[in-house]
Amino acid sequence: MEEIDFMLCHVCRPWNDAEKLARQSIPAWQRYLQSNSASVLEEALEWFHSAGVMSALLPTDEAWAALLREVSGRDQIRCPPDPLVDHPDFALMDHIRQRLASRNSALFPGVKAELDHDDEYEGVFAGYLVRTSETALIVDGVRVNRGPGLLLFRMMTERKSEPAGHRFLKILRLIEGDSAAESQQLHKQRRGMLRDGRFQTAGAADAPRYDAQNGHVQPPPLCDWDCDRYLLGIEVGVAGRYVIPLPIQPHLIEQFLTIWSGRHNMRVSDRLRALCMQWAQNFGEEAPKVRITPHERSFGLLRSIIDGNPEAISCRPRGFRITGTMAVTWRVSPGRGAHNAPYTIRPSSIDGKVVGDPICMFDGGDHLPDGDRLASVVLGLLNDRILARQFIQIAAAAHQIDRIQARIARAKAVEG
Repeated sequence: MEEIDFMLCHVCRPWNDAEKLARQSIPAWQRYLQSNSASVLEEALEWFHSAGVMSALLPTDEAWAALLREVSGRDQIRCPPDPLVDHPDFALMDHIRQRLASRNSALFPGVKAELDHDDEYEGVFAGYLVRTSETALIVDGVRVNRGPGLLLFRMMTERKSEPAGHRFLKILRLIEGDSAAESQQLHKQRRGMLRDGRFQTAGAADAPRYDAQNGHVQPPPLCDWDCDRYLLGIEVGVAGRYVIPLPIQPHLIEQFLTIWSGRHNMRVSDRLRALCMQWAQNFGEEAPKVRITPHERSFGLLRSIIDGNPEAISCRPRGFRITGTMAVTWRVSPGRGAHNAPYTIRPSSIDGKVVGDPICMFDGGDHLPDGDRLASVVLGLLNDRILARQFIQIAAAAHQIDRIQARIARAKAVEG
């Protein structure tokens, strides 16, 4: 536990207990398998041992196609050539990749680039109008600011009725467990199958899932990503964290997600999870820094906000201080705050003295990870002048600070 505490950054350390963090570091789908599906895990390991050359092919898309065929029984799943190889618009794509990578865009994480100028860039790729906008890419009017950037370009090369930008964002939401997006997609699938007269047997892997009566939802894969593809990770005790790269081909990642969130009470989705878990544990790549739980992702967002505003936010052993547009310094500290929030907010004077009781700023985020709730608070307090119009308690606290500051200034003037 001491090692875990040491690894926590200056942003995360005040808000996380090492023992609790260790329990939260295991993805929900992995915990479910380990607790309820020991026999399925054993079968998955036996399949890898009998698959022969499969381990040598990992993690290519050919291996993924073979694995998805094994799980689903659909022999038509194939792996075509990479559409970006020798693509006529490759030079334009590479220029955009370099431009966004030089700005540390979340579409191309880990890619290093330096350019002579930082102007926005625009062009046409595979019939789509694309242009850079700060760290995001606008694709035919759809703004995309995170996810595997090259997967987005591969989607643009495919002729689908659904625009590439919307298709890409739909996959991102399913990866991250957006239940509303998943429900909408399931409804769309059902309507399409009824319209076309396509009916599958109850156990078919690609049959749309029915609505669970007990409200149970399959845990999303919650992958991290690099510039090429999503990365599915597991926690292997003291051995650390391991990942397997998911397919780079759009239709294969869609097949993966369809089976992953498959029909309830069927073994198909459990078999896929078990194969992924055994794959990661026995053939995966060690990756201690990947984020594979909602808690970790939320604090990643919080850190990006804090690191992006060094002149307005300073970290302390007990939280952080935020100076907003009204020149008021707000102290946000761990503790049980108003409405059972995991933080307290107090205004402080220019000399650092805390003034008054904790501020009530209801975030309505009881269902969200702590990092997401803190991120919304930080963004709000950075723009406290706007916030004061919505929350009378913020305006009252700022007025109290102004009176104290004025009194201090008058006292200094008298002494002078």
